[in-house]
Amino acid sequence: IVLFSFLTSLGLRSLVEVVFYIQDYSRGVMPFTNYDHRHISDSMVFLFPALLNIWLFRKTSLKLAFFALSAVYLFLMLGTLSRGAWLAVLVVGVLWAILNRQWKLMGIGAAILVIAGVLVITQQSHKPDQERLLYKLQQTDSSYRYTNGTQGTAWILIQENPIKGYGYGNDVYDGVYNKRVVDYPTWTFKESIGPHNTILYIWFSAGILGLASLVYLYGAIIRETASSTFRKVEISPYNAHLLLFLSFVGFYIVRGNFEQVDIAQIGIITGFLLALRNR
Repeated sequence: IVLFSFLTSLGLRSLVEVVFYIQDYSRGVMPFTNYDHRHISDSMVFLFPALLNIWLFRKTSLKLAFFALSAVYLFLMLGTLSRGAWLAVLVVGVLWAILNRQWKLMGIGAAILVIAGVLVITQQSHKPDQERLLYKLQQTDSSYRYTNGTQGTAWILIQENPIKGYGYGNDVYDGVYNKRVVDYPTWTFKESIGPHNTILYIWFSAGILGLASLVYLYGAIIRETASSTFRKVEISPYNAHLLLFLSFVGFYIVRGNFEQVDIAQIGIITGFLLALRNR
């Protein structure tokens, strides 16, 4: 149920986005030239492990379908122009290959990645506004995260009120940031663009108790999924605990370190875990 739920969601999400690309093309808008498709990055990262599991089926037709669907997925992911999402997908892919002992597939993927990396590094981006894909592939820090940009400034605000927090909501964070920015002339952004980190956002909003609750929830999910995953020796596309583990790691641990992801998605994971425990 978990696998097919994820695959159905991923398929519908991808189909809708392909239609949007076709509509853009009919208006003369080429792929990878704007950020209009960035909104799908979260769902694409969250559902990605289900796509990988198609490879574990033994039927040749399904393996061919895996390559075809992977090509579509790669196109859509590149179209998000979201480096945090790209990194999350890369980490999940490596973990999936290791845990499922898919050494040949990982070797092929590593070779392709090295070749693509060399091509990207050797290219020069002369027009960032027009060559957005190449520009984002070469970019290392778009928001000065750990200095005076996003996460660094969020940490400063948290230190001023670490116990109680300021209250929950994007408008609360934006209001506090925009009010205090006058006191910090070295901050890069004069208006808030968010903390770009889920843990910092929860700590800012709910204080130390909120942070502790989130860490406890993270730990409980990792313990539940990892313990069941590593207990199973057989490799199976229906390994729901591994699928949920990879989805959690990619979305909340990796993606959540670079963006403020939707905490509500954690309800999907916990709901499936409760169902698996009580089946």
